[in-house]
Amino acid sequence: MSELRLCTALGAHMILQRETNVRLWGKGKREGDVVYAVFGPYETYGIVNNKLEWEAFLPPMPANTVPETLVISDGEDRVAYDDILVGDVWVINGQSNAEYCLDNCNYNRPDIYAEDIDSLTTEDNIRIVLQRRGHATMDPNKMLTPQFDLPCPEQSSWRDVATAENRGTASALAFFFARKVSRALKGRVPIGIVQVASSGSPMMELIMPELVSPLGYTKPEKEDIPLAGIYNALMAPIQKMTIKGMLFYQGESEQRAPHAYAYQLKWYVEELRKRFEIDFPFYQVQLASHNDMEVNKLWTRLFPVRCAQNNLMDILDNSYTVTAIDIGSRVGDKDMAHPPYKQPVGERLATAVLANEYGVGDPEFSLSPRPCHWRFDEDKITVHFDFVGDGLVVLKGEKLTGFEAMTQDGKYKKVRARIVDEETVEFRGVKNAKALRYACVPDATWEHANLGSSTELPTLAFEIFDK
Repeated sequence: MSELRLCTALGAHMILQRETNVRLWGKGKREGDVVYAVFGPYETYGIVNNKLEWEAFLPPMPANTVPETLVISDGEDRVAYDDILVGDVWVINGQSNAEYCLDNCNYNRPDIYAEDIDSLTTEDNIRIVLQRRGHATMDPNKMLTPQFDLPCPEQSSWRDVATAENRGTASALAFFFARKVSRALKGRVPIGIVQVASSGSPMMELIMPELVSPLGYTKPEKEDIPLAGIYNALMAPIQKMTIKGMLFYQGESEQRAPHAYAYQLKWYVEELRKRFEIDFPFYQVQLASHNDMEVNKLWTRLFPVRCAQNNLMDILDNSYTVTAIDIGSRVGDKDMAHPPYKQPVGERLATAVLANEYGVGDPEFSLSPRPCHWRFDEDKITVHFDFVGDGLVVLKGEKLTGFEAMTQDGKYKKVRARIVDEETVEFRGVKNAKALRYACVPDATWEHANLGSSTELPTLAFEIFDK
């Protein structure tokens, strides 16, 4: 006989999504049993099916920073889950830079965020679920089929980030994102982070089983993770959760077919939206650059991946890209493959989310500039940009750098660039150019690619073509 309970993706200390119907789901003892759920003044019920599973929906609720208790019962047994808030729930998905925790940052660049780890209080109302690659690989059988429960709930269930034992292990990106959003909203909207991140995972591990064949994935030799294995173990247990949106940081593993990456992401997000039953906003990070040549030898095709991340905004509705090209690993970092500078990236995500989802700030000032339309003439290229704030600027130095045009023989050559008005740049130096690219260098810091907005957000790496 089963026990009456919630699924392990829900539970004590969790945050429930505000202002929409909220799904609860779990296990019951017998088929046909009625499971009642009471949360403060709200009541609902579900019926146990032949798999001994049930689900029910709470009605839309306002944000609530006062902890409540959720009680479920079936007429015989009663189970209570304490310390539950109502706010906004964000999923963070991807690979190692999404998983990279504050403790790792402080090791990589000693004590860079030591003070930040101590800065959160319970009044920030930030809760987190921590799922990592190790939780999936601990029991390989759980990667073979979509799972109902978290693979390692005793280590990954909901917890308050403000407590000392939870702060350092939290995703650094999620920490800085959630802190900025929470404080911008004056702590009145609790922020929940559900981390589904797996170090080193390519899309073939993150996607759902139904997309393996359509995307043409085959399992590489000597690979221990099955196709869709991370999805099955880590994402499937939360796909019934009611959420606000998703953050995504992944891509270093996509060099095999970088030009297909934008469409792989599009299909993945669209399928996730069907499963979560919400057209959630999708915010991704354009990959950081690095100034270590040994690391760059491992990642020789990151530029087309970055271009695909930029292009996703054109083919996937309700999607946004922020960039980390200027804040990659630096000399003196112990781990050159994983930049420890997660605060500016997390806060860039928060700035974009606050403007677009909460009405705090202007979207035109919240995202990096990117080309919106352009014209190739015989002796010049003219490009107009979105998201320029009060106007385009040279972020560092006196002249624009980082631009190359494709000549008639298919080779790239540096071109002169000048800002001609607040949203337009003109390029000269290549006759009858076929394409223009920006920030196609291993170390795309301000010294080497320096176009940005008035808010000092660097332009997204891009490549555009003569139509």
